Amino acid sequence: MATMSIKARQSRFLWQAASLALFVAVCLGAVPAFAQQYKWTNEAPERLRGTWVLRGERCEDPDSQLAIFSDGGYRWRKSRTDWGFARGKYSYLSPVGGTVYFRLQRFIQQDEPDFSISVSGIELKKYSYGSGDMARYDKCRK
Repeated sequence: MATMSIKARQSRFLWQAASLALFVAVCLGAVPAFAQQYKWTNEAPERLRGTWVLRGERCEDPDSQLAIFSDGGYRWRKSRTDWGFARGKYSYLSPVGGTVYFRLQRFIQQDEPDFSISVSGIELKKYSYGSGDMARYDKCRK
């Protein structure tokens, strides 16, 4: 039986470790899986609908940063007088769990999402593929 040199073993081990790390990252949603087929809809999943406040801020504070998700897009508030609206579509495999993707409406449409949104109970994480920014929100009570 032939023996491998230590450098060959290290190289093989590093390649296997990198492959495993990439596989885990894709499975956990840290890397966008652009190869998948998205089915876009105007309807926001029930778990996403409603008002969310930026982590560490209060829903009742008129100057807190908010995201309000509804059918056809979402609104945001950066301060009392600074509001915005993003019209777009959602894509998700299940209305009750998993990641929700959001694609902005454009004149020339693309199939890839602009945002990845993960909801777990009353916590939401919104990742922007364009900027690489991650924002965390908490659900506001009705």
